[in-house]
Amino acid sequence: MSKLKALFEAIKHKDKELIKGQLQEDENLVNSTDNDGWGPIHVCAAEGNQEIIKILLEDFKANVNQRTEYSYTPAQLAAKNHNIGCLIELMKNNADVTLTNRCGVSVMDYLVELGSD
Repeated sequence: MSKLKALFEAIKHKDKELIKGQLQEDENLVNSTDNDGWGPIHVCAAEGNQEIIKILLEDFKANVNQRTEYSYTPAQLAAKNHNIGCLIELMKNNADVTLTNRCGVSVMDYLVELGSD
């Protein structure tokens, strides 16, 4: 298993100590991406791991506006998946909520959609 895949698994299991250990061992992992451009911060945003997002941003200086292959930012993924706590954490760390993905959709568009449910 690759280091990045192992980190993704640790994130999915919310194992903060393992995540910290993996990132201390290889600091470049924090902004590494898979073939689809997903990095650790994207996985956290999509799954709602607010505590781990905070660790990635504050302790390991993750790129808050890192984009996937389809130009999704962590903030867009958090909003799209109704993970408002993650979105707030990203915004506290200067996420640019005006950025759009390849379809021209921004964080605000996802929030408007959420409000209409």
